[in-house]
Amino acid sequence: MGKKEFKYDSEYSIGMYLKTYYFLQQTDLDNFTKSQNVFTKSSPCNIYFVLKRPRLSLDIGYLREEADYVELKYFIHVQSERNEKYIRLGKPKEARNVKLTSEYPYNYFTVQDATGGGIEGKLAVVVDEYHKISCEIEPLLDFEVLYIGQAFGKDGKRTAIERLGSHSTLQKIYSEAMQRNPDSEIWLMLAYFKEQRLGMMNGRINMPEENEDENITRFKKFMSPNTQFSD
Repeated sequence: MGKKEFKYDSEYSIGMYLKTYYFLQQTDLDNFTKSQNVFTKSSPCNIYFVLKRPRLSLDIGYLREEADYVELKYFIHVQSERNEKYIRLGKPKEARNVKLTSEYPYNYFTVQDATGGGIEGKLAVVVDEYHKISCEIEPLLDFEVLYIGQAFGKDGKRTAIERLGSHSTLQKIYSEAMQRNPDSEIWLMLAYFKEQRLGMMNGRINMPEENEDENITRFKKFMSPNTQFSD
C-alpha cells in the first residue's frame, strides 16, 4: 500500500498579535488626535476596546515628603468600599516643602515646591506608570472589557480615533456606567493588531509532481505583502 498523497506539501496560517496600543479616556481624544504619533498609516489603529475599572481618587489630606520622593495616598473605589493604597514618586532633592493640590473628584493633581517645579498628572495614568516601572500588579485595577469595535467605517476611511468622538455605543456605555456604576471609570484602548503569516512544510508529505508549479505559486501568493485577506 503506497503512502498517502496530498494536493500540496505545505500548510499556512495567519496570526494576529497586538503590536501597538494606547490607553486614554474620551475627554483626552481631541488632544490625542491632534498631537499623537503612536499610530501611523503603516500601523493604523484598527480596533478599539471600551473598558471599565474602579475609580481612583486622592486623599488630599495626606502627603509624606522625603529627600528624594513624595508619598501619596489614594483610594480604589469598589462600590461602597475605599481600598487604601500608597504610591511613591521621585522628586529632585532640591525641591523642598512641596504642596499637594487637587480638586474634586481628586483624580488630577499637582505636587509643587515654592519655585513652581514638581509633578502633575492624572492619578490613574501616574498609578499605571508606577506599577509598570515597579513591576507591581494590582488586581483591583484589572480592566473589564465592555465593548470591542472595528476601527474602520464601511467606506474604509475613518479611523477609530475619528469615530469614537461621536460613537453612539460609547455614549450609551458612559450613560449606563454613570447610573449603575458610579464607582467606575470608562477607558479606551486604541490598538493596532499586526498580521503575521506562517508557513509550514516538513518535507515528508507526498505530493504529485504535476502540482509542484501550483504549489510554488500558492506559496508566493500567500507570502506576498500585496495579497489581502478578508473574512
